[in-house]
Amino acid sequence: MTTPSRQPARVPARSVWIAVGAACGLAILAAPPGADAQRGDRARAEYTMVAGRVQGATEQILYILDGANQELAAVRWDRGNDQLTPVGFQDLRADATRGEGAGR
Repeated sequence: MTTPSRQPARVPARSVWIAVGAACGLAILAAPPGADAQRGDRARAEYTMVAGRVQGATEQILYILDGANQELAAVRWDRGNDQLTPVGFQDLRADATRGEGAGR
C-alpha cells in the first residue's frame, strides 16, 4: 500500500513580510560594539516598521521610521535578487525646520 505524498505548505505573503521586517529590525539594532562613538550626536534609535502598498507596483514597501532621529526609510524586497532594495530616505527633522511654505 502506498502513502500519498504530502504537498509542502505555502507560506502566506503576510508571514514573509513579518519575517522580513523582523530581520531588518534585528540587523539595524545589532550594531557592533563601540558604534556609539561613530554616531556622534545621534540619539539611540527607536524604530517603527509598517508595510504598505505603492501605486503601480506589485510588491509592498516596508517603511522604517526612526522616531528618535526623525528619519524615514523605505525598502522593498527584490524577488529576483533575494535582497532588500532601498526605495527612498527622508530626513523628517530637516523637513520640519524648513517651516511652513518652504516645502513643495
